[in-house]
Amino acid sequence: MYADKTTEENNSINFSYHHLGCIIRLNATLEPGTYRQLTITAPAGSFVMKGHFSLEDNAPSVIADESARELTVVLDNFTITEKEIYQIYLMSAPVNLAGKEIIVSIIDGDKKQYDCKKTPSRAYEPAGIYSLGCSSWTEVPQTVGIAISDWEQGG
Repeated sequence: MYADKTTEENNSINFSYHHLGCIIRLNATLEPGTYRQLTITAPAGSFVMKGHFSLEDNAPSVIADESARELTVVLDNFTITEKEIYQIYLMSAPVNLAGKEIIVSIIDGDKKQYDCKKTPSRAYEPAGIYSLGCSSWTEVPQTVGIAISDWEQGG
């Protein structure tokens, strides 16, 4: 948050507070079970992980120092008993996802991953709350690989 002076009266100053971040509210239709983690994956460098802002600007904005393509929330073995819509909130610096395909992934208690693809229609601005709905999930096949060295020599 940042504050700016709005009025000055009777030897006091009144401030107006403004949020620099936005909230992504995921409305997820989930089957009964236990869930460990939820991740939103976007194009490279979409989410600010570390940043700063100048206090000298009239309306400060977040300036990215480090960014990532994933925003993750640990669900700490969140267990549900019936299928319904659950709201999961993620806090982010403003991010422009308009027209970009993103993948919402959830990992269950058996470490199975389920994906939901979305294409938001707008940028996520400071002080806003933006909803994403995921009701259709696709299980991601798990791969098992074994590295064998010197294969040509019978290794």
